[in-house]
Amino acid sequence: MNITNEQYLALSALAYSDISTYYNKKQTTIGYLIGNNRIKDYLGKDGSVSPEFSALSTLKDWIIIDTYSNSSSGFYGIAIQDPATKDIVFAYMGTQADILGNDFSPSDIFTDLQIGLRILPQQFVDAVNFYHQVSQTYGSQYLVDYSFTGHSLGGAIAQFMTYSSSTDDKIYDSVTFNAVSPVPIIKSMDADFNKKWSRFYNYSTDHVNSLDWVGMYYGADLGKTIRHINNTEIDYKRVNFEAVSKMLLIKLQVVKGIISNAEGYKRIQDFIKNVDGSISNGSDGYSVEDTLMFYRGQAGGASGELGGGFLDFSHHHLSQFLRDDPNKSGFQYAMTSTVDSQYEFADNSDILQFINALTVIEIAKANDSARFNKIMPSDTPPLGAYSSGGVLYILPDGTYSWGTYSDASIAYAKYIVQKYERLLVSGEFMKSYVDMQKAQAEQNRRIDPLVFDLDGDGITTVSIDDSNVFFDLDNNGFAEKTSWVGVKEGLLAYDKNGDGIINGGNELFGDRTLMKDSKTLASSGFMALAEYDNNKDGKIDSNDVIYTLLRIWQDSDGDGIASAGELKQLVDLGIVSIGLSYNNTGVTDGANNIQVRTGTFTLADGSTRMTGEYLLNRNPVYSVDSSQVEISDDVALLPNVQGAGNVGSLHKAIMQDKSSSLRGLVNQFIAEKDVAKREALVEDILARWAGVGSVDPKSRGDAFDARKLAVLEKFFGAEFQGSPNANSAPLLKSSYTKLFEVVYVSLISQAQLKDIVNSVDDDNDGISFEKAKQIIDDAISRDSVAGVGLLSEFVRAMKYYGLKSSGEFIVLRSYYVGKSAEYGRIIDFAGEQVLRGTASGDSLSVGSQYTLIDGDSGDDWLRGESGNDTLIGGTGDDALYGGKGDDLYIFNKGDGVDRIYDMNGLADEVRLKHKLQDVIFERRSDDLVVYMPGSLDSVVIDSWYRGDNYKIETFTSEDGKFITHTQIESLIQAMSTFQKDTGMTWQQALSSQPSQVESIVTQYWTAPTA
Repeated sequence: MNITNEQYLALSALAYSDISTYYNKKQTTIGYLIGNNRIKDYLGKDGSVSPEFSALSTLKDWIIIDTYSNSSSGFYGIAIQDPATKDIVFAYMGTQADILGNDFSPSDIFTDLQIGLRILPQQFVDAVNFYHQVSQTYGSQYLVDYSFTGHSLGGAIAQFMTYSSSTDDKIYDSVTFNAVSPVPIIKSMDADFNKKWSRFYNYSTDHVNSLDWVGMYYGADLGKTIRHINNTEIDYKRVNFEAVSKMLLIKLQVVKGIISNAEGYKRIQDFIKNVDGSISNGSDGYSVEDTLMFYRGQAGGASGELGGGFLDFSHHHLSQFLRDDPNKSGFQYAMTSTVDSQYEFADNSDILQFINALTVIEIAKANDSARFNKIMPSDTPPLGAYSSGGVLYILPDGTYSWGTYSDASIAYAKYIVQKYERLLVSGEFMKSYVDMQKAQAEQNRRIDPLVFDLDGDGITTVSIDDSNVFFDLDNNGFAEKTSWVGVKEGLLAYDKNGDGIINGGNELFGDRTLMKDSKTLASSGFMALAEYDNNKDGKIDSNDVIYTLLRIWQDSDGDGIASAGELKQLVDLGIVSIGLSYNNTGVTDGANNIQVRTGTFTLADGSTRMTGEYLLNRNPVYSVDSSQVEISDDVALLPNVQGAGNVGSLHKAIMQDKSSSLRGLVNQFIAEKDVAKREALVEDILARWAGVGSVDPKSRGDAFDARKLAVLEKFFGAEFQGSPNANSAPLLKSSYTKLFEVVYVSLISQAQLKDIVNSVDDDNDGISFEKAKQIIDDAISRDSVAGVGLLSEFVRAMKYYGLKSSGEFIVLRSYYVGKSAEYGRIIDFAGEQVLRGTASGDSLSVGSQYTLIDGDSGDDWLRGESGNDTLIGGTGDDALYGGKGDDLYIFNKGDGVDRIYDMNGLADEVRLKHKLQDVIFERRSDDLVVYMPGSLDSVVIDSWYRGDNYKIETFTSEDGKFITHTQIESLIQAMSTFQKDTGMTWQQALSSQPSQVESIVTQYWTAPTA
């Protein structure tokens, strides 16, 4: 048919107007409907034609030849005929709320649910009946060509009709918009559909708005999918959508109040910094600028609204496919441009799982908060859920009421939100875990289940980086992030407790399987299976009782959850026996998993295939706690911190502590005003929370506190082998200090600092401390000691949140330095692990224990490491080596001559306690010299002119203004030109022409902004 996409879209929009009252078998034309204002929403509020109907007038001579409606199923369709060619287009109404408002039609929701459950909906049956009704009447009169169109659910019906009306000789086209996929239904009807699927590729086209999560995520279309963009300011081909999804995951937590603005800003900035290289990785052509622009357009501003984001359906509307064509007069709409290749949102299940769960929680809580609050999280997927691309969509349960979710659906949604909240916190704990790993130089313990090569092409596994699986391989009640097996392979399983779920490693066959005595762990999967060989013939077959109880778990969606249809009996797969003999191999595969043993299993035709035992890599810090603990209303009001490893949340621990001592410690922490006493309380909270309060601190030697080590082991889900020694103790101390700081800052941010932390505004481009300054100033004016303490703790928290290098933090510091130099020192030292020098020359290294070195007086030699270190030489001529991180060098008046060696980092800073007019930059050989006329102070940046790696990115003056390394070169040239023109040295000009000096200098120094 010769119909444009815009015309198909207009007909899809027309299907939302009930024109049956105007249609009376007299072949009403589209022109008549337009001329007599019979089309709902044809005109917008301004009187112009609504975008989705812009092409409808080009079909004014087309005739409405029939309509079909079913009030019980909610189906509505129209048949429109071209009077010239006699061709007929069927257009179907979609889910009504997409066009008409927020009240979804119950029957449409039920149809969406049936698609997910692979049940043939009545609306599909109605569409088939309508097609036959029209074709019998008009197909017999003319040689008619048919096509189908629709939006959303209507698009699913249109695609289904392309399939159901097809014959061996003929396939009719469908053109759809943001369609729900009918493929699950078709597969349930046609066992051979996968073999036929490619036939429809060129006959069915779904146009999807790239921002519409309904159209993008609801399964694969019948034919091809074309994605559209409608924001010409962003090059979508250069947007790294994986990076966007992870930033939005953080932003959603801020919007929902799970984390504060400050913490959310910190996590996003950390992510941007860490992923910067991978966003723009080579051949993929991703752009940091376009990626961040897209993210900011989605994430909204400080108001918390998601700007056109994923929790609403605005991008699902038909009008979103059109834009005004600037080449035509008036409002002339054309289809938006398309994206040839782009990252699939559906490939990243994290953001989709989280959004889906938040949507369920948001609606369920609004519908019945009392019922909602009583439901405990559960990791069991609910019946009536739809799985696509590794994402489980929790749909309304067929109760004919939009948003009415079963207890199981709400429980699972709570579990998903809790899971991702915990994972984000686990990222902070990982920084601590790295030091513990270094201390014992051992890998995470791997666990080895038996894997079956079901398709005969060898066993493939999934690396821990590519896996989305969390599974309790070690049976400790926490599901850890783990490598996994490929979707074509099978895991041998035994549902010992008969709950229809594979709960952990004990229900697989590996070195975490309990033998029949329920005490002894098997040494291998083959050993665990051999115990069930009743007749001792060296194989498991129908002569052994366990044969009918065993299952092959083929995790087809790779989510680590045994969903319906994934557990199969041996006989169903044609497996007649499993050999118990094996060969030792010890081969590491491409996914960094280790094949340790291989055996064989036999099929009914006598052929054999491989059984492999694989040591799967795992990360025990990233874990999910699925235990159900009801949190009382009073405990819910206390500060909460998510755990990691083998530690549940603080709230759960309080509820499980029968002695109530943990609750008492938390209450003491909330009431305590003294910082040192609060820190001591956190030590006790950590020990009680981890369940190690009774451990003797000296029980593992004198090198390191055994109770602190036990805390680390619990939080990281890993045992430290043996006792610490002098080499490992510093690393363990660093690990514990970092863990301690995560918990301490999390607690004060919800208690003593709650109001001031919540006062920090985030507008995506930066943050604002204006309200925080007012709170601190008020506190200082009432009680200077308490106010300064508030300043110190607030700065400590902001440094933890990664804001030390932000422009607003520099403004904050400058503001308080202007009030008192001592305030500046408090800000510099707050929250730092300080290593102090002596009056004589020292050689000091940050190591893994410290974040700040204060050399004091004397000629010192100070060295940073790979972290973001702060180095203060103090008085004397000092040598400062920053290392690889983003380092801060603080130079005070009277500090003498310091030489800085910096060979890495992206955001290094020299902070000068001098006015910018008193700072002169000069090149000497390959070095940059920064000196202050009238004093003996100077800073030498070694090898500055040998390359960018040796440069310091920013210099900051006493008043907070800064100059970048590129602006420094321009300032040096301006200084040189001034000296040549005037015949004066810069020092002479400072005293004789200070206004001219200031006018030149201020051109290159910039006032910081948030």
